[in-house]
Amino acid sequence: MGDWLDLTAEYFEPVSRAVFDDYLKGHGFRHGQADQTGALTYRRDRTFLQVTYYVEDSPNYSPMVSLGRIRNAWLRPVFDSIGLWYAIPSDDTEARAYELWRFSDAEQLEGGLIRLRREVIEVYARPLWENPEQLAGLVRTRRGEIKAERQSEILKSKKSEAERAFRAADYRLAATLYGQMDEPSLSALERKRYALSRKYRNGSR
Repeated sequence: MGDWLDLTAEYFEPVSRAVFDDYLKGHGFRHGQADQTGALTYRRDRTFLQVTYYVEDSPNYSPMVSLGRIRNAWLRPVFDSIGLWYAIPSDDTEARAYELWRFSDAEQLEGGLIRLRREVIEVYARPLWENPEQLAGLVRTRRGEIKAERQSEILKSKKSEAERAFRAADYRLAATLYGQMDEPSLSALERKRYALSRKYRNGSR
């Protein structure tokens, strides 16, 4: 853990506070809470904004901003968020690429965060925190996309495993794996392999 923390940008918290504390306080956010890397989380009712960076990028870091809503869960509150880039129209390529505004010292960070505040947060984050329902809708949409992407990767992995089993003549395994997938997700070739696997899974041909 100590080695990982050695990669932190010690100047990140004080510089970020200088850029964001008063600005966000003026919009109703409470004093930002810092984690052990200096990343800050500001809260306004159930809305939160995080300013952070990847420690692993040391010494040339990327600024990151997340915006989200806090929802109640069974054991503890859940912080659901989107990377702010997700709320930026694709035709605003400069603002959408704010994570490329890299910094390796306090001066570069200050310049980048001031620009981030003016050109990205004020333009794209502020309208969302002023409209919590719109923000919550974006968060739900993004969460659904991530879930779909994860399911797609799982399906792709299962298909590869089933294909390997079929080619190895392990028809019992192939039939089991193909049977775990929704039939509409199978191609014509995969449906044919599934049928053959079921036919031959007991060792008869």
